Amino acid sequence: MKATLKNMRGLEALGIRPNRGLSLRTLSPTPLAIRPHRRGVCERWQAWIRPLLVPTGRSAAAPWRERLRNARAVARQVIAAALLAAALWPSPAAAVEPEKQPIYVNIMNNSLCGIDDVGGFPPVPCQVPAGFRLIIEHVSGYAFPPTSADTTLAVSILIKDPKLGLGGVGELAFHTFVATKTSSGPITDTFTFSSPFRMMLNGGATFFFSPANNAAVSGYLVKQ
Repeated sequence: MKATLKNMRGLEALGIRPNRGLSLRTLSPTPLAIRPHRRGVCERWQAWIRPLLVPTGRSAAAPWRERLRNARAVARQVIAAALLAAALWPSPAAAVEPEKQPIYVNIMNNSLCGIDDVGGFPPVPCQVPAGFRLIIEHVSGYAFPPTSADTTLAVSILIKDPKLGLGGVGELAFHTFVATKTSSGPITDTFTFSSPFRMMLNGGATFFFSPANNAAVSGYLVKQ
């Protein structure tokens, strides 16, 4: 404050009368009330008047705090926009195959289908929904044949798909999988199989595995 008063007295000695009603915060970089009349005093005038025009302390830091708040607000908006875009952006699978439907499972009428029980029950075939094609990607299952010395069991998938020329009145064996014995009991053995398997079936086609007490088919439906 003493330095400020000293500078103002120096200005008065040079014939420059600054406005005493102006505070450090209201002074602008080019005040109209201060105009040096002589060229020789210009440098001294700049040296004396600069402390009055350049804010210090809290007044100098205020613009930086405002810029920091603005930067944080912009950063929050950018992050929110990125999260929203990530939520709305399609998955890679949907981008490559937009016609893909939810994963297919071999369940019809709340019951497992696609099996031919070894116990003598009739087969329970699965049927591809009308208007869709089924893309099978993986199959697995198990069977309980009577106890024997066999270590492997041939499990076939039987298909009826007139558009592919498969089957006539009933399903026709098309592919065979090797099931391996995993346990043996006094009455039955347990054979299991699991294999990647890619095949397309048309809407209305039927299929089942035999012999198989249980089977799982993984894939997806594509609109025809």
